[in-house]
Order: sequence, then C-alpha cells, then structure tokens
Amino acid sequence: MKTSARALLFAALSGSALLSTAAAQASAQPTQRESVTIWGSLASEFLVLPGLSAGLSVGVGQLGGASVSVRGMADVIFVPLPDVNVPIVPLVGADLLFSGPAGNVTVYGGPGVGTVLGEVFWVSGTAGIRNTFGDSRWGYFTELKGRYLFDTAGTGLLSPGTRLGLTYRF
Repeated sequence: MKTSARALLFAALSGSALLSTAAAQASAQPTQRESVTIWGSLASEFLVLPGLSAGLSVGVGQLGGASVSVRGMADVIFVPLPDVNVPIVPLVGADLLFSGPAGNVTVYGGPGVGTVLGEVFWVSGTAGIRNTFGDSRWGYFTELKGRYLFDTAGTGLLSPGTRLGLTYRF
C-alpha cells in the first residue's frame, strides 16, 4: 500500500476514534428514541450502479447539541456489465454520525470507513436528513455519501452515491 493511502486510512481511523471517545466522555446516556435504529434502503454507487443497504446504529451520547451514534452498514451493489466476473459486490462499513434537529427534520452526517472483502478499502463522508412518520417508530431517510476507494497498491477512486430508505427505532 502506498504511503499516502496508508496515511489517509490512518487519519480517518484516528479521527473516528477520537471523535467517538470525545462523544462518549461528553455525555450521559442517549435518549431512548435514539438508542438503536435499523436502516434499510435502496442505494447507488458511482451514482448509477443500483444496490440495497441494511444497517444498525447505536446512540453513544451527546456532543454539544448533537446526538452521536455509530452505524454499521452493509451494501450489495449490482454491476450490470458484461466484462465483470462478479456482478454483485458486497461492501461493509461503519459511520460515526452526528445529528440534530433542523426545522421539522433531523439532519445528520459524519465520517466513515469500510471495505470490499478486504481487497478495496474506503474512507467516506455522509450527509442526510431523516424524520419519523408522525409519532410512530417508523421513519424515512435520504442521504448522500462520498467514498474515496483505494486498493492495497494505493490506486484511488472517488465514488459518490445515495441512499433512500426506511428506519425503525427501538
């Protein structure tokens, strides 16, 4: 792996660890409504490749006015090209999300890291909005994500994408 790719991965992991440590030290327990959330969605990679996502987030506390949670996500992306040997690509990652109210919705965003079967890695950023359906535990979300993908040889590529889906809060 090239030195710049290692440095980028180290910086992302260090930043996420520092932010999560600061968030855990800065607050008491998260509210019951923010404790555990299941996420499910339609997704895209490179803006045009379709996929599905599923995830689970756990609230870890407050940092100032923002709620802080850690979310694990798994994406399955379909690559409909005749030259591709494996048309279904699994991606697994984690995000550190900061969220807060903005009008009648909640805005959220934060950094993330992940891998495609240990062959390709990424650092990412996510920004989105979410809301509930009335007073129910069900809700919806939409988000934009940008991943910087790199392999063990240090070759890099920027991959923008989206997610649109449903949430269920315990």
